Amino acid sequence: MNHTVDGQLGTMDGGDNNGSNNGKNMMVNFDRQKVISALGSRSGDIQVTLSGQLMDDKKFEGTANIRVIE
Repeated sequence: MNHTVDGQLGTMDGGDNNGSNNGKNMMVNFDRQKVISALGSRSGDIQVTLSGQLMDDKKFEGTANIRVIE
């Protein structure tokens, strides 16, 4: 089941908030109700993919498992 939920750019900074690298950090926000609707009645461990394109046209994609609790 593939659903798309558009994100809204939050904050960007040059700091390293998580200590994993020296790159820039970007926060993306998602409408909670749209995410809930996209998940439907599924719960448990679910694989989600985040993809997008930066302002310099570089594309990115990452996949992770999240745990959905009803």
